[in-house]
Amino acid sequence: MPSTNDVLLNGAALVGFVPDPGRPLHQVQAVMARFSDGTDHQRRRAVAVDALRRLDVEAARQRSYDMAARALRSEETVDLAPLARTVPTSVLCELMGLSPAIVVPTIDALCRALAPMGGVVDRPDDEAVMAGLHEAFGDMDEVVVNRLSLLFQAMDATSSLISLEVIRWADARATRRPAVSETRRTVDGETVVVRFEHPGEEFGRGAHACPGQGLAEAMVRGFLDAVRASGRTLTLRVEEISFEDRPNLRVAVALPTRRLAR
Repeated sequence: MPSTNDVLLNGAALVGFVPDPGRPLHQVQAVMARFSDGTDHQRRRAVAVDALRRLDVEAARQRSYDMAARALRSEETVDLAPLARTVPTSVLCELMGLSPAIVVPTIDALCRALAPMGGVVDRPDDEAVMAGLHEAFGDMDEVVVNRLSLLFQAMDATSSLISLEVIRWADARATRRPAVSETRRTVDGETVVVRFEHPGEEFGRGAHACPGQGLAEAMVRGFLDAVRASGRTLTLRVEEISFEDRPNLRVAVALPTRRLAR
């Protein structure tokens, strides 16, 4: 079996995303750099990289801390799972000059509509999500799509990173795992499954390596620092935590906490 690096560093290995012509959201997804190959990928990635250059990593860490800390002060019991999903995207919205109140629900619907999920899933309707995207961002041209793709990536993938760090915070004996368990590439017409075994591998290698790794890690640090400082404890044992039924991403269903008595 080829190694992770052998596949991800192979210039001939393609993402090979094939949109369903019957799904409007697939036409948006197909324009994202993450799902593109060749010169299309290079051009679209450049849009995302340029947008990332304009963002202050330290400001992202601090805003992640502030948002999480404010939520953790608000109630006796707080579920960290929805916070882990919305805080990073809200932070990016602020840094990008967008309204979290309008954009975060739209990106949440986009993620839920496109996420590969097992079992019976009640997905948002493509047309309704498209309407929300147009309201929040205007025309879905290549530049707009690849700017909003930063928010798309931040929501599910960063929430997974936070979920696993919360588990480690709750029990230092918990095995560290990568947030993304696998990805796929097409090599000479054959699908190759690349499995990630170690933390950090989920950011990828080669042409499709995540350009926002430093930003994501900063937001995770800010969030976890707020959790550690909150005087809370996780009310589930680590072995009781369940994850969404996804083939490639580890996202906790619930991470309930309560404030410790003083």
